[in-house]
Amino acid sequence: MKIGVMTMWKGVDNYGQQLQIFALQRFLKENGHEPYLIRYAYNTDMSGSIKKSSLYDKLLKVINPIKLLEHINSVYK
Repeated sequence: MKIGVMTMWKGVDNYGQQLQIFALQRFLKENGHEPYLIRYAYNTDMSGSIKKSSLYDKLLKVINPIKLLEHINSVYK
């Protein structure tokens, strides 16, 4: 199965991010999948904070951390 690994990419000197991506892709390959990297370069304003893009808004709607925690709590109680 092809699996896209999406990263919020900002710079090339984030070695922790690179190591995490490498480990995840290696794990997926060892389990018979075909991972591919999707680098999403988000925009920043002059202060360095993230501007909300349409992709960012869509991700927050789909992956709402509060609803996710509520669901996990209800399943494991």
